Amino acid sequence: MRKALSTYPAILCLIFTYAILSLVNLESLPVAWTDEVLNLDPAIQQLQNGTYTSKLWPNPNSDVIFASYLPAIQWFQSAYLRIVPIEIFWVRLPFALLTWGSIILGYFIIRKNSQLNDFWASIWVGIAFLDKSVFELSRSMRVEPYHNFRNTPFVLLESKKEIMVD
Repeated sequence: MRKALSTYPAILCLIFTYAILSLVNLESLPVAWTDEVLNLDPAIQQLQNGTYTSKLWPNPNSDVIFASYLPAIQWFQSAYLRIVPIEIFWVRLPFALLTWGSIILGYFIIRKNSQLNDFWASIWVGIAFLDKSVFELSRSMRVEPYHNFRNTPFVLLESKKEIMVD
């Protein structure tokens, strides 16, 4: 632990701060968004009624089968909410964890592919993730935290390629 603190002090400080800020009032801020409620509804219907439907989506036949989005988030929530209480804190927690993972992943990719030290790599990651909109999205059940986690390596590796001129 002491070695990690001496080798990575800036990123550990950023992760610790981000984690604390993410967990404070996770159950109330931001207020439940329409997208968040709509994305959760098929999972709740699956848990309560055993049907993969939605009573909230205005799309035709959503009350027969939910096909408005690809089902990954709803399926994850259906399985996850069988283990934890159906409370907004627990619904949002995996998305906060994905964002923390994106911060760590982005940091190590920057360190590996650049000459930046711990401090400057942490500054760049902090600029990206401490934006108000990104921070609020990281605390909600929306697709953006998943996309950030999935796309971070590609964006950072793509920026490393040289531009070819014809």
